[in-house]
Amino acid sequence: MKDLRKRAEQLLENPESVMDLDMSEVPQLLHELRVHRIELELQNEELITAHSELDHVRQRYTQLFQNAPVGYVVLNYSGMTIQANETFAGMLEKNIGDLENQPFVHFVHPEDHHIFRSRYRSFFDNPGKKNLEFRFTRSGGEIFHGRLQAVPFKLDQAAKPDKAQQNDLLVTIADISDEVAFNRVLSENEKLLRNAFETHGEGLAICSGDGQMLFANPSLEEVLGSSVRELLLSSLQQFIAPSDLPKWSDINETMASKQKYQGEVLMQTPNGKKVPVLMTVTPRYPSDPDDRSFVVILRDFTAHKKILNELRSKGLYEKSSDGTEPIKICSSCNKVQDRHEHSLWISPSQYFYMIGSPYHFSHGICPVCAEEYFPGIDLNNTE
Repeated sequence: MKDLRKRAEQLLENPESVMDLDMSEVPQLLHELRVHRIELELQNEELITAHSELDHVRQRYTQLFQNAPVGYVVLNYSGMTIQANETFAGMLEKNIGDLENQPFVHFVHPEDHHIFRSRYRSFFDNPGKKNLEFRFTRSGGEIFHGRLQAVPFKLDQAAKPDKAQQNDLLVTIADISDEVAFNRVLSENEKLLRNAFETHGEGLAICSGDGQMLFANPSLEEVLGSSVRELLLSSLQQFIAPSDLPKWSDINETMASKQKYQGEVLMQTPNGKKVPVLMTVTPRYPSDPDDRSFVVILRDFTAHKKILNELRSKGLYEKSSDGTEPIKICSSCNKVQDRHEHSLWISPSQYFYMIGSPYHFSHGICPVCAEEYFPGIDLNNTE
């Protein structure tokens, strides 16, 4: 068949040689021509199908590019916008035609121009695992924060790697305005909390599960007689007086069960001074079973103990048979006499707070008073 094709091509080049063609070969030659025509038609159909599929894929990727959830731009080495998608145009409230062939820096907030110009070339040359953050200006003047990430982009893979002419950069722009606002509020709250922590009148510390101090405030310096730096190199149990060290196991058991511990503990400073304190220990993360860190509050009871000892030495207070101090209560209004200022009578809840009692009070009403002042109200009805 190849010989017939060769002869046919020769005949086309020299029409006079057709006269020398053996008529018996004509049917075979016609058959080959028909087969070749059919082959061409099939190849044409395959090309049309491939072209249609390629066009479908192209349209699909165009839609993905244009309607991606983040902005896409293609930038060249000079920072010119070669191409942009609808998402980024919507971020800027502009038409795509207003973005292409424009310096990308024109869309950046003027106060951030210097950041873009100083970092873009380095970002272009090595974009992997890098990101840039700028403020952008919408057409209406509103500002939003954007984060840029990129990968090298080249349309013609066979082109020479000429950075200035061939290589481009495919850049994604994500609107991070909500993230920036959240981080700003978080930072402000952290400052407020840190200020409250550092200025609190009582000694405060955050400790790891083994008692190592992670944070300590200045008031704790006064209680334990050590600088904050020294405290952060120490554990809480190092400052518990030897006589009260057994209480440390109680504190550990309470923290392991994610419960609150409160009790009087005798502390000891590095110079040997004994300091009685009311220690309150609470889990730092009560809902996390794996985190055993805790917050500790130390209220210095030195002055309180001194006053009680002076009163006892003067015989002003005597202990009852169970070893507790008697408390004077008004038989009429039930107010409690202050132990230091005898002319001062205060409510029981105020009194227990002043002496550092671990108990807390809330308001309620007894059935007798309820019937007298609020007749008809069912105290058992909680709805």
